Amino acid sequence: MEIKKLSSGKNSVDLLIKDSNYAFVNAIRRTIMNSIPVLAAENIIIYENSSVLFDEFLGQRIAMLPIKTDTKRYKEGETVKLVLETEGPGTVYSKDIKSTDPNCEIAEGNIPLAKLKEGQKIKLEIEAVMGKGKDHVKWQPANAYYRNIAKISTKAGKEQLKKIVESCPKNILEIKSDKLVFADAYKCDLCGKCRDASNNEVNLSYDENSFIFTIENHGNISAEEIFSGAVKEIKNKLEELKKEIKKI
Repeated sequence: MEIKKLSSGKNSVDLLIKDSNYAFVNAIRRTIMNSIPVLAAENIIIYENSSVLFDEFLGQRIAMLPIKTDTKRYKEGETVKLVLETEGPGTVYSKDIKSTDPNCEIAEGNIPLAKLKEGQKIKLEIEAVMGKGKDHVKWQPANAYYRNIAKISTKAGKEQLKKIVESCPKNILEIKSDKLVFADAYKCDLCGKCRDASNNEVNLSYDENSFIFTIENHGNISAEEIFSGAVKEIKNKLEELKKEIKKI
């Protein structure tokens, strides 16, 4: 198996996984969604809320806010306290919520929570708990998905090859040694334009053993940490399975 980083951004990473299979990459995807512990608001004590929002509605909005998580310090079930105390007029944003731990603040500060008029107030305490996505979606640290890498071949002649190359909307086809090849197969989404330009003489398919795996985190922890945590979790489960098998 070969794993290579293709690209990365502030909240995402694209990985190339070669010589693998659907079962393995889907196991990583499900583990990321269900088994990586992060912080999320679980218990909210509202002392005052004179906004137009019901307590339950305000609590639901707060519960879905991503919270930066120090996974080295906090383990599953442990908690962090955050507070919100503000008065109108003005818009209440997620950045107005203050954490007792500066390493575990709200990840995105520009999320609007409520609008307050003159004299309206919100005062509350939040208990953020380390939990897993299998219990509630608010504990999912990221969206994770994958797709196969495209393959292409054709028996079209030289003149037709030029038309096929020109038909690609992403400009990722080229001719080498009189053969049609990908300049960048990772960007192909099998739109079929090349097949249409060749009167169906182009054969498009997927490499079923190579995948582009994408992780888009919510700001709780980095995409790289999420991936390594998922691999570690799978390894631990396999060790547990190995022990149970030995008991049989």
